[in-house]
Amino acid sequence: KTYEVPVKVYSELEGTEYELLSVGYSEYSKGNDANRVHNIVTGLERLNGILLEPGREISFNRSVGSINNDFRVGWGIFGSTAKPVLGGGICQVSTTFYRALLNLGVPITMRQNHSWDLNYYQAGGYGLDATIFPEKGLDVKGMNDLNSQLFIYSYTRPKTQEAFVLIYGKGDGRKVTLT
Repeated sequence: KTYEVPVKVYSELEGTEYELLSVGYSEYSKGNDANRVHNIVTGLERLNGILLEPGREISFNRSVGSINNDFRVGWGIFGSTAKPVLGGGICQVSTTFYRALLNLGVPITMRQNHSWDLNYYQAGGYGLDATIFPEKGLDVKGMNDLNSQLFIYSYTRPKTQEAFVLIYGKGDGRKVTLT
C-alpha cells in the first residue's frame, strides 16, 4: 500500500522544517465495535500535536491523559479474560505509538506486550504490540536521545480503519532495521 503523508512540518519554535523520521502503523479492521473505534480515534486525537524536547522521556499515559468520560466502554484484556472497561481499545493507540518510537530508533524505557496473541496487531508488525494499564503502572515510554525536538502527528483513516503515528524532527543518520 502507498499513502500520502506530510513530508515536512515547520517548527515556529526553531524556525526550521522537520522531516518525517518515523511511522507507526496499525489497523483495526477486524472485530471492532463502535465504542472501540471511538476510543482509538479519541486516543489518537489526544496524542496528536505533542512536542518532545531533546533529552526528555515521553510517556503514553501522561500524553493521552486520564481515561475519562471522553472514552466509551470497550473490551480490555486482563490476564486470561476480557472484560468491559472504560477506554477499551486504547491499546491500539499505544501499540501504534510504540511502533513509531521503535522505528525511530530511540531507547524504549517501558513497554509490555499483551497477554494474548491478537490477530489485529499482526498488520504493522507481529509481536510489536504494547499494552497499557495506568492503575498497574503499565505504560509505553521512550527517550528522545536526538538533538532535535520531536513532533508527533497522529491520525486515523476511517474508511480503511488504519491508525498512524508519525514522528517528525531532525535526523542524525540512524537507520532502524527490524528482523
